[in-house]
Amino acid sequence: MPRCRALAPVLVAIALAACGDARDAAPIAPPEGAPAWNGRLARSMGLWTPSRFDSCTQAQHDVWAVTGPDGRRYPTWHPPVDPASGCTFGHEHGADPRQSHLYDESGGMPFGYVNEVLADHAPSRARPEDHVGHKVEFVNDVELRTEDGQRTGITCDFLVKLHQGTHSRDAFTNNLHELFYHVRCSDGTVIHWRNLTPIGRPGHLVPSSTNTAQVFAGPPVPLESPNELGGIGRRIPDAPRAATGALGENWFTHNFFGLPGGGRVFFDPYFDIFDPSRHFDATAPQQLARPIDVCLRAQDPMRHARCDSVRALGVPVAWDDPRSPFRGTQRNVHVNSIHLVNANGRDSVWTDVFGFNAAERPFPGSVLQRVARIDNRHAERRIRNSVLDRGFGNELRRDYHARGVHAPN
Repeated sequence: MPRCRALAPVLVAIALAACGDARDAAPIAPPEGAPAWNGRLARSMGLWTPSRFDSCTQAQHDVWAVTGPDGRRYPTWHPPVDPASGCTFGHEHGADPRQSHLYDESGGMPFGYVNEVLADHAPSRARPEDHVGHKVEFVNDVELRTEDGQRTGITCDFLVKLHQGTHSRDAFTNNLHELFYHVRCSDGTVIHWRNLTPIGRPGHLVPSSTNTAQVFAGPPVPLESPNELGGIGRRIPDAPRAATGALGENWFTHNFFGLPGGGRVFFDPYFDIFDPSRHFDATAPQQLARPIDVCLRAQDPMRHARCDSVRALGVPVAWDDPRSPFRGTQRNVHVNSIHLVNANGRDSVWTDVFGFNAAERPFPGSVLQRVARIDNRHAERRIRNSVLDRGFGNELRRDYHARGVHAPN
């Protein structure tokens, strides 16, 4: 079947008979086993509607969809500006995953797939997430070096997607966020994993002015959300930090899972954002406050360069106005550790939606995961203590602002 990934979305319906969906990625293996659409829409479809600032319609937006492993249609990555009409969607999803070396074997980016599995299997524990928070990042052919700059001889491709909402109070209480993690390295390490990763304690956040203290912000969804296995969790700016303009958020993940046969897999990427459109304020309604309001208040305004352009306008600016500099577009991803011990295991396993209870066969409510049959402990020290030579880490802060992008994003 010919590939048509470069087609504009409005041409997809015309091209279906010739080449299949232009944005459907082939599954990891075998490519000819790509699922066909079964006519059903996932719960995550249709969640976005245009605001007063957006010129695209919902129909133009929802053309950007892929078929998930269950045969349902899911929203996926799209550019912030529609390439066919030039209309604006008002939000962005980061880097175009189709440019990643791992796109075909990743199975695509079906936003909300793991949430869908949980909602199907345990409706009372459903964990819905909004559309705009899904953020994609990738890097191709990046060399790992040790923290002191020594070459490791290992190059990797990475493709990740995290739901990282930074405009609402969702992350104040909810620690479960959908993570897609794909990596292939020159030493044979391969991991393709999807789960709802627990980031910190359910119902709690870490105010960035304290860095370590856990603050209870309210009951999580679902109530039985698991704890993160170690780590800091979600470090979110609070009112004291907002007053100084220090708005950086840090989301630390720890994903450690057993594999059938005694193997194990571990990866712990963490995600930064530097211009969120909300911060935590225990005295505010719903504990939700807006940095833009701190810029504009008469007494003790925010002392930050971002506020200068806003004050220069001389008029009030709403938190979701495209003129606000707090859009959630400035982000960074740190890869960190890659640990895989599976030389005697299987390359296909099934886990629950949290990545636990790995089994050799599918079971109700399970998600397919793929890992290489390899023991990378020979390189583990180098990988675990390495940083990326370029991009995708401390060296580069990426800004995905584009025409029309504004909070909520």
